[in-house]
Parts: sequence; structure tokens; C-alpha cells
Amino acid sequence: MSTCTASSASTPTVRPGLQQVRVRLHVDAPDTPREQIEELVALVENRSPLRDTLISPVDVVTTLA
Repeated sequence: MSTCTASSASTPTVRPGLQQVRVRLHVDAPDTPREQIEELVALVENRSPLRDTLISPVDVVTTLA
């Protein structure tokens, strides 16, 4: 069993969260102009709730049941 002291809990050396999220898209649409695909990607990025949550601060509320 691991123990955590007050001093080690208050001064973490490595942030426990993600440092970066990378997205690489492979689109199979040979007859579609790249410009049209880029427009679609921009539209999806602007409407994605997951992306919005990752790039914007969000309050996290923890409660005990």
C-alpha cells in the first residue's frame, strides 16, 4: 500500500494530466478537393464538444455520494 505525505501531495514534479493530444486524420476521398476536406475538418473542430472541453478551462466538481 502506498502512502502520500502532505509535502509530496502538494508539490508534484510531474503534472498528472495530459501534456498534449494529437489528432491525425486519414481521409479516403480521392475525388474530393483538399480545400473541401480542410473546410470539413474546421467545421468538425468548431462543433466538437470533446475538443471544446479539452482546449477550454472547465470546472470539475467532485462530490461524495
